[in-house]
Amino acid sequence: MDRASHDRRQVRKIAEDWFGFKADTGQSRGSFRGATTKDIYTKAAHFALLREMLPPGHVTITTEQEATFATLLPHIFEQEIRRGAFTWLMMSFNKEATKPEILQKVRESKKRRWEFYNAAMYDGFLTPDSEASEVTRAFIAKAMSVATGPKGQSLSISNYQGAAFPRLWVRSPAQPSGELDKVVAFPLVPRGLRQTL
Repeated sequence: MDRASHDRRQVRKIAEDWFGFKADTGQSRGSFRGATTKDIYTKAAHFALLREMLPPGHVTITTEQEATFATLLPHIFEQEIRRGAFTWLMMSFNKEATKPEILQKVRESKKRRWEFYNAAMYDGFLTPDSEASEVTRAFIAKAMSVATGPKGQSLSISNYQGAAFPRLWVRSPAQPSGELDKVVAFPLVPRGLRQTL
């Protein structure tokens, strides 16, 4: 019961303080007592509540490339960004892939990873005792490439074309089942990692 009361207070705080909705304290005879809002307000409230509920420490968020996030996330997570405790990744992958295409690309990816692992063991870079995650990280690091559009342009939509956002998109060579042709961008990362990118 205490948690529910706390959550109601948090929602009320967002409604009144963030969006300026009037407190609803009186009786109402109508069945609709709420307010209709634009999608951006719902997303802002979602991330504001998420921020309140997360424990202190570094925050890493992975999203799709959504236009409204370019203004929302830097505002909501401003304190974490200033402390260097915020990483935001954007991903996209082929959601239209058919089952035969998925099976074929996963099979080819596993074969390329195995060939890489064998060559890396031969070169002494990896050993037969190397953890699978270590092999996968090394495989991706070696074979990843910069991803661009069909005419060499950035994959960033206009909301992410500003100087505040890096325009780097990376294509992953790994083809995990269900996430084919994965492309990752790094809109906001801690300063040290940003300089590396």
